[in-house]
Amino acid sequence: SRFCPRTATPPTPRVYNEVAFLALSEVAPVTHAVTNTVKRVVIIVVSILVFRTPITFLGSAGSALAIAGAAGYSYAKGKYK
Repeated sequence: SRFCPRTATPPTPRVYNEVAFLALSEVAPVTHAVTNTVKRVVIIVVSILVFRTPITFLGSAGSALAIAGAAGYSYAKGKYK
């Protein structure tokens, strides 16, 4: 039998998309966007702690700017849609 990466991939992305779609039908788009931004922050912080990645001030400032930009865009897109 041959190895096929597509069949070896766990269904995690599909499950995430299904859960996100169901959550979006239950909450406001802005709430969903803010929750998604918080999820990004948690992933970054946990990755830094678990993998003991050194982060500089400039790196943390860049991450904060990117997260703030994503949050602002999501908020504006949800509010003015």
